[in-house]
Amino acid sequence: LDSANRALISAHRQPKASICVAAPLEREQRQLRLLARPLAIALDQERLRLLYQPIVAMADQRIEGVEVLCRWEDPILGSVSPSDFIAVAEATEQINLLGSWLIDTVFAQVGPWLSMPQGLQYVSLNLSPLQLHHEGLIRVLRDGLERHGLNPGQIMLELTEDQNFDHNSGARERLLALDQLGFTLAMDDYGTGYSGLQRLHSLPFGAVKVDRCLIDAIETDRLQQAMLLGVVHLQNSAGMRVVIEGVERLEQCHTLLNLGCRLGQGFLFSKPIQAEQLDHLLKAA
Repeated sequence: LDSANRALISAHRQPKASICVAAPLEREQRQLRLLARPLAIALDQERLRLLYQPIVAMADQRIEGVEVLCRWEDPILGSVSPSDFIAVAEATEQINLLGSWLIDTVFAQVGPWLSMPQGLQYVSLNLSPLQLHHEGLIRVLRDGLERHGLNPGQIMLELTEDQNFDHNSGARERLLALDQLGFTLAMDDYGTGYSGLQRLHSLPFGAVKVDRCLIDAIETDRLQQAMLLGVVHLQNSAGMRVVIEGVERLEQCHTLLNLGCRLGQGFLFSKPIQAEQLDHLLKAA
């Protein structure tokens, strides 16, 4: 009865009529009990680490940007999946603390890479829906820029495609404010949600990151090729930055280039790497 009640409460919280199953909620409760306290300690002692995955111009594999990825290696629990500890951070209201730490740490680290000749053009950060709903987000970003001498045009903020912007006026207002400040907003995981191309025009997105599910058979799948051409049209007509995620095969890369895609991210070019490795790559370039 307790499990069924939690499922009912969860269903009532959804913006549309929904069905929630108790079993996944039970797993979330176990994770919450297991990870909440260790995560608080890890945040307090700054035990989380950052990795950077290059975003490259596929024609010559020149690094244009990087996506920041957060990792947690706990001395007792071992490697904890980002999807797990992010979910716990959101459920325990630690996500804003995590986000503030990440923003300040990244901004302090990337300045030399953004200023060096032939260095990075931008750095991409992922935002949680709860961060977007938090009134202090813009202040944290603005303070970080001023403290570390960066400008908002060098920062891309990624938001997943399935976030519920349409029914939340506060989130929409913050998106517009971030766009007016000069940040580039990117729709992440495009192809996994429900938005379609129209939603990219109705909100102030300046970039789209195409999920790997739209290119898993791009060499032979005509439907995938046709869908991708629609996104490439945005790149050409609206000046929108389009990044193809999950590029792992040389044949994929060649097909994507032939379709007009310019930017790629994936293991074919580089796995997520530490700051020292990225520094070496940029200096070598």
